[in-house]
Amino acid sequence: MGDGLPSTSLTMGSLKDQLEGLLPWLVTNFGFRIISESYDPKVFGDSMVVLQSDTLRLRIIRERGRVFAESAPSVDPENWWDLHLILEAMHREAPQQDDLPGVTALLRKNLPAILTALGPMLSETRQEVARLSHERLRATSDIVGHEKSGLRSQINRFRRTKAGRVLIHALGWLTVAFVAWMILSH
Repeated sequence: MGDGLPSTSLTMGSLKDQLEGLLPWLVTNFGFRIISESYDPKVFGDSMVVLQSDTLRLRIIRERGRVFAESAPSVDPENWWDLHLILEAMHREAPQQDDLPGVTALLRKNLPAILTALGPMLSETRQEVARLSHERLRATSDIVGHEKSGLRSQINRFRRTKAGRVLIHALGWLTVAFVAWMILSH
């Protein structure tokens, strides 16, 4: 990096190596095994590890220094859900964690419940995740819609005032004068 400071992407190391030290209980207690992993020290140390058991897949991702976890049921292994969304769907509060120790602690505390939610309770979990996703989408749309209509309605309200009419009229004449000047000066 040239500034004498160590590059965090080079000092972080492979997520696989770090997880093997932090999550041996996944292998011994729950039968998980690593099925794929990637690591790119040149791109912020981004790394990903996918683990699988008989009933669940876990994907732990480090992207630009932030760490998050996703899981997928073994019956639908390509349908990944964010760990926090699953915990929220299970009516459990999940503190936002974006570092490796926090995410691994969250997994350790909640893995038995996650196994149930994405195993025997999968249909109920799917319904709740769909409801939460729809609720979030609607809330986002409402916020964006209010911001757009709020600004537009404020401009229209200003145009209806005497000062607004004078200003709009003056800006119109200034625009006409500017266009005429541009035409005549060339």
